[in-house]
Amino acid sequence: MVIYRKAKPEERESYIDFADMVFTTADGVPLSFEASIPKVYGKGVDSAHMQNIAVDDEKGIRGLIAVMPNELYVGGETLKTGFVGTVSVHPHARGEGHMKKLMRMCMDEMLAQGVDLALLNGQRQRYEYFGYVKGGVGYIIDVETRNVRHALKNVSAEGVTFEEIDGNSPWREPARRLFEKRIVHFRRDSEQFVDCCRTYLNHPWAILRDGEFVGYFVSNEKKNFIVETCTVTAADFDAAIKAWMAEFGVNRMQLMFPEWEQEMLAHLGSYAENIHMQEKVQSCVLNPRRVVSALLRVKAGYAALADGAMSFDVEGDCFKVTVCNGEVRVEDGGEGALQLSRLEATRLFMYPFLYEGRPKTPQGWFPLPLYAAAPDEF
Repeated sequence: MVIYRKAKPEERESYIDFADMVFTTADGVPLSFEASIPKVYGKGVDSAHMQNIAVDDEKGIRGLIAVMPNELYVGGETLKTGFVGTVSVHPHARGEGHMKKLMRMCMDEMLAQGVDLALLNGQRQRYEYFGYVKGGVGYIIDVETRNVRHALKNVSAEGVTFEEIDGNSPWREPARRLFEKRIVHFRRDSEQFVDCCRTYLNHPWAILRDGEFVGYFVSNEKKNFIVETCTVTAADFDAAIKAWMAEFGVNRMQLMFPEWEQEMLAHLGSYAENIHMQEKVQSCVLNPRRVVSALLRVKAGYAALADGAMSFDVEGDCFKVTVCNGEVRVEDGGEGALQLSRLEATRLFMYPFLYEGRPKTPQGWFPLPLYAAAPDEF
């Protein structure tokens, strides 16, 4: 008999070993969740309350899906989020429906807990069955040594050094405080900031100029992909990029930025070799009026939104959105509401490309600026 339930603290070793086995078997490459996602599976972290498991009386764990709770600070509003991960089914138990039952269990739990926005990464159609849509906007920036040599020839990188940030680093708190100044950011508690930055075996680095903290990078192990950038000024960034490529012998590197960092995107657009726009994360909007209210207000701060009013009815939740001179108002009701399922609403609000059957909305309203950097992903 298979029972679907929460894991127990004493089962920590069992569910981590199970996840390691399933992903290692699937990819053919040894994987350690304890090392790859220390904020959830690191030593001393009790994450049993996040783990939803399918357990057979005789065979043990047959399936596992975890949900990492968090909060997304959007301007002056806070959205409750749940990031789904470690979706794993035993190789000998596939086709038995464990993933479907565990996903429904996770979705029901998030709805009961008042989660506003559910997130995950995975194969598109597999998760569309549960209401998830690829969306948000992320920009990948390519910078090469020739860009630096020509465009930054007058930028001095003298005195710029890098120091890896660990749990005892004096730069941990300055980095976290700088991160929290972003108009949109996930909660990262002080004691977990470094573990968050180490997600997927990335590394956080303090950027120092003459010994003074001016920002931080979060890079991959090869140091040619900066998954998160936070600097005090654009001038600090230019000096850091120049010093980084020289220090680590990197000839070509990539950087990730959210859409709402318009000043940095414009600055990099003046000399980067290439800029690519892509969807950043899959989401399921569970509380549409709160998500639209928060993220549309942020977008109004950097993008031109057409004046207008439109009502939406998302599975019985009816609300009206009005934009006037850049001011966003969301209120109850509204006649002639556009009837949408949760999947249809998430696609309309989040998907950044055209698609067949897309309802007409006022120019510039959607997609909403959803973004999750690697340290906040699961």
